[in-house]
Amino acid sequence: MTYDDLKKMIAMKADGRSLTAIDDVLKAAVDVIANRIATGDKVTIPGLGRFSRLQRAARKGTNPQTRQAMNIPAMTVPKFAPSKNLKDAVR
Repeated sequence: MTYDDLKKMIAMKADGRSLTAIDDVLKAAVDVIANRIATGDKVTIPGLGRFSRLQRAARKGTNPQTRQAMNIPAMTVPKFAPSKNLKDAVR
């Protein structure tokens, strides 16, 4: 499913709201979620899941093309934990 497909499906379920309005809401939601997890907050959407951030420690890895050892720096990454409802829907 593409972003445009998602917008169209939401517009159909939202009593024919304009695609522009749906686009604005989706962009705002993504922006708010990204900004909140960047500051260390968790964002929970009932029925969907929880967004948070995860600290990954520095570690050693191997370059798969050259097979040389390399250091992978510590980093912060986004994390998503699906809700029970979402897990059950996918089964």
